Amino acid sequence: MTDLYTGVVDSLTTDGIDGLFVKKRIPGIAALDVFAARSVSDGGEALILDVETVGLARMQEWPSSRGFEIRPEPLTAGSAGRTRLHILVTEPRYRDVFRSLCGDVCTILAPETDHADAIHALHARLVRWQSFLRKHGPEGLSEEARCGLFGELLILRELLLPTLGGAASLRAWRGCKKAHQDFQLPERAVEVKTTRATIPDRISISNVQQLDGEGIMHMVLALVHVHENESTGETLPGLIDSLRSELADDARDLLEQGLEEVGYSAIHHSLYDRTRYKHIRSRYFEVKSGFPRIEREGLTNGVKAVRYEISLDACLPYETDEASVTSVVSMGSADVNH
Repeated sequence: MTDLYTGVVDSLTTDGIDGLFVKKRIPGIAALDVFAARSVSDGGEALILDVETVGLARMQEWPSSRGFEIRPEPLTAGSAGRTRLHILVTEPRYRDVFRSLCGDVCTILAPETDHADAIHALHARLVRWQSFLRKHGPEGLSEEARCGLFGELLILRELLLPTLGGAASLRAWRGCKKAHQDFQLPERAVEVKTTRATIPDRISISNVQQLDGEGIMHMVLALVHVHENESTGETLPGLIDSLRSELADDARDLLEQGLEEVGYSAIHHSLYDRTRYKHIRSRYFEVKSGFPRIEREGLTNGVKAVRYEISLDACLPYETDEASVTSVVSMGSADVNH
């Protein structure tokens, strides 16, 4: 579906035009005068907003980041003056990102009816994009990160949501914030590992605290086995859309915040839609005394970083079924549902 910005900017042509920009008003936005624009000199895209200068007085410095910048231009002076804000793409490789930014801004502005509230919403949204682009580039998540996120969200949908409900499950999702385990409940944790191996025989542990049991009464290691291909299975955007459709507004907001934290954005849908993951099997293991792992208390002083692999065969004595894992997860539900 074409967003408010893209449909207009794609209709612009600079042929035979004088001046700096050719622009066309974006429909459906009443509180501000908003235009999609294209530079006459080089065809670069822009979002232009004509605003009341007094409404900018409450705003601190306007954000800029990799991929975009904002240039204010006074139009008329005085207390009743107006200012033109140019939001410009700064690097060609950020074009798709910039289009998503502009489309997102227009979507946020569309329901606003008050001029001052619209300016505030604009500023807040640009700050959010600034934060996102400081952490994440235009290339999207790596193949490994996409697969890992798919596994986490699959466990969220198939295991956590039916047991805890929407908001509680999303509050338990801590992998998006780089916590030691992907799902954390009071004294309980679920760490998810996703493998694309044809025949999985090992599990990679990226740091010593992932399976460290300090402060955790029950820990489960979930191994999600998927087959990656381009024809069968579910895409990452498809899985996310299915979650959105199941969640109420408060839980959906938590999901969106988590996706933003990990660097997932709709701007990369065309890239992510090329890959499908056929879910082969999910297996669960109790991480308890005797389980093959390295814990912090066993490290020699001076060891600062640990990555290791576990033989899947060595985990088999600790394998458990989904019903038992559901029971463990539900034991913490009284604490996470308020």
